[in-house]
Amino acid sequence: MGCHKRPENKCILLCIGLAHGGWRDFLAGFLESSRSRREWNLRIVDPLEFTPERVEELRDKGIKGIVAGNISDASAQALNSSDIPLVLVGNQASALAKRAVNITLVHHDDLSIGKSARTELEKLRKFNCWAFLPAEGNPYWSELRQQGFARTRNGDQMPMSIFRCPFKRGTEGYEKRLGIWVEALPKPAAIMTACDLYAVDLLDACKSRNVDVPRQVSVIGVDNDVLLCETLSPTLSSIAPNHIEEGRLAAIALAKLLARHRSAPRTVHCTKKIVVMRESTSSATPAAALINRALEFVKTHAAENINVSDVVAYLRVSRSLVELRFRQFHGKSLAKSILEARLQEVRKRLMRSTATFTSIATACGWKNPNVLKNAFRRHFGMSMREMRKTAEK
Repeated sequence: MGCHKRPENKCILLCIGLAHGGWRDFLAGFLESSRSRREWNLRIVDPLEFTPERVEELRDKGIKGIVAGNISDASAQALNSSDIPLVLVGNQASALAKRAVNITLVHHDDLSIGKSARTELEKLRKFNCWAFLPAEGNPYWSELRQQGFARTRNGDQMPMSIFRCPFKRGTEGYEKRLGIWVEALPKPAAIMTACDLYAVDLLDACKSRNVDVPRQVSVIGVDNDVLLCETLSPTLSSIAPNHIEEGRLAAIALAKLLARHRSAPRTVHCTKKIVVMRESTSSATPAAALINRALEFVKTHAAENINVSDVVAYLRVSRSLVELRFRQFHGKSLAKSILEARLQEVRKRLMRSTATFTSIATACGWKNPNVLKNAFRRHFGMSMREMRKTAEK
């Protein structure tokens, strides 16, 4: 009989902050993709604790691979002289530009994100002004989103109003300048913010200057941090990059780096995303408002055995109109959106409770647990049991 050698245990460091919903989704995707790599021993460290001294300490302890989000230039400089396999996520640290081996950059297609925001807002109405609120310091991802947002459907680069301010975000000077800027924009105006956090500043500025959102200004952010977007008033429309897919790609990239002794630098783009329209743009057109009402109904009743007819009855419009608007504004059928919402509800309960699969199926309106199990595997690429195990790690 043959003797199977046990794989060498490899300590992998994940330098990510889990306070943000996007990073939690990233972690879920990373765990899904790495579940078969039993030799990986994962450790999570907050980016604030990832100092140059910590880098040296990790090197001495034999860390086999690092996956890092935002890190300081000083820490990047320390990693520059190391050959530890490194996957840098959503970051293009200039200090790592000279690293010649064992590094892969994984990030969203930010130019495409800006284009998607422009495309969705162009569907709503004719705006007299297009504007962009960049991230402080205008990092590369903010600049690319700005460039994408400036492009019309035929690819022309249109002039935009870009907010510029000498004061730091959060200061009285910044808030005052932002209020003056948004008040002076020709109305109606369409504004994209570099990410959802900057949309909070913008909505506050609109309130302080009595600028009506969305009648005078339509606002769209990026990241779709649901907890944030749905607690704002009005609720915030947002581009939702697929952070789960980004996590999967990062795990795959790390596995490739670990399989080779020395590897040339490369970049991997995560292109998947969806647009989630909410109140900050919804009243610009009755069609968008209709879709928002449908999505809210589906979300509220995701644990019930609802179907297309239930949504149509709630909206009190024709089924053909709902289906048409759904494909126009949401990029998929209403039936598929209902199924995905119901499966997400099942996933949430799997990750947060120890209830049996049968009881979860019943609680979420699935009469046949086997139908749910098959649909779940098709959608998430793993069984319900495997999904629950990722939450236990």
